[in-house]
Parts: sequence; structure tokens; C-alpha cells
Amino acid sequence: MKYAKRTDGIYLTFTRAELAASPRLASIVKKGQIVKTASQSFSFSSTIELDDGRVIHVEVGGYYKPGSPGRRDLANGDPGYPSEGPECEIVSVMTDDGVNIYRQLDARQLKILNHQAYNHIG
Repeated sequence: MKYAKRTDGIYLTFTRAELAASPRLASIVKKGQIVKTASQSFSFSSTIELDDGRVIHVEVGGYYKPGSPGRRDLANGDPGYPSEGPECEIVSVMTDDGVNIYRQLDARQLKILNHQAYNHIG
């Protein structure tokens, strides 16, 4: 999927099939109005220390949106848009028993896993 930004700031989603079926739409998107690509999923293994001191193995999963460079001006002379940095969102932290403990983790634990996620994806 690709996202194209309208002038009112709303993002529209187009699949590759839709772009292939509509040369006009494809040409608009190709002219630099793509502002970011769709999310990519990620997962990695890690360990985490629980509040009681135990260290357990977990499988971390989530979504990553790569950043996009801004454009000062569009080809038609309209003002461009600002750069967007990458975003990472963890949505699950699964134990070996298949239990999602994401909501039970504190801010410190999530910060560690978020840092590991950014390192994992690049």
C-alpha cells in the first residue's frame, strides 16, 4: 500500500492494484505526493526482567513506519510538506506460555523494548 496526502491533510490509502488500474492516480502519486509507505510488521526475541526479579524470554511484535523526507516545494510550485521520522509501535509481548503481557509492563520495561525494537529494525 502507499499513502498520498491530500491538501486538507487527510491520508488516502491506495493498493498497488488500484494504482495499476488508474494511470491518472498513479501519475499523481508518482509526482511526489507520496508522504509515507504503509506499516511493516516486525518481531524479535528478547528477555525482560519482571518486577519480582525473574528474567523471562518474550517474543515482541509490532509495526514500524519508516520515515519520509520532506519536500520544500512540489513540482507545481505548491508548498511541500515536512519530513516525518520513523515510528515504532509495539503491540504484543508474548511469553513462552502464549500470554500477552504488554499491558502489564511498566514504562521502564516498555522503554527498553522500544529501544530494542528500533535497533532491530534498523
